[in-house]
Amino acid sequence: MKKIIILFATVLIATSADARRNQPRDTPVTIYLHDGTQLEGFVLPFVAEARRIEFRYERGGRIQRIESASIQRIRRYNEEDNSFAEVSWLPRIFISTSGNVRERGPRWLTAVIIGPITLYSLLEGPFTIYFLKREEDVAPVGAIGARAGSERLALPSPIWKFFESYTELLERIRNEEYRATSADIRAVVHQYNFRASQR
Repeated sequence: MKKIIILFATVLIATSADARRNQPRDTPVTIYLHDGTQLEGFVLPFVAEARRIEFRYERGGRIQRIESASIQRIRRYNEEDNSFAEVSWLPRIFISTSGNVRERGPRWLTAVIIGPITLYSLLEGPFTIYFLKREEDVAPVGAIGARAGSERLALPSPIWKFFESYTELLERIRNEEYRATSADIRAVVHQYNFRASQR
């Protein structure tokens, strides 16, 4: 009987440890609310369309649900590579290459490059959609899809206006020097922001 109890206890402990290992990990964050309040703690993983996030002041602590609309931005810390990422709950404006404008509800967008033009990303299915936001804009404008392969970088017509002051860069985009890849989209935004910072 003693052996059965020991065996049962061992299985129970192993199962419990396995369950803890497979639980979603809390991510260290600083949350900046629209009212100026700043919270430091941890959030459970959330999806792009999450209307509420689950926040804890300490790991394993009591969960508080915070409405996404009350949050200005979240600064997430990645413990694996010691990096930070900023995510914001923002509406999106989609513009097709023909110029049709469609406003969409807010999503959690990740800031990839911050500057005079901020580049945001949103993972949609198999590829990433990028959005651009100038400092004076209320909502990011997008739909620049990054795909594998050698498709040329096609910017919706209103986004061309973002780059009007940098004619050399516009010409290079028109001459198809850039492809619809994450690396090339980032390179275009980096070049624009670098030039803007030199003025």
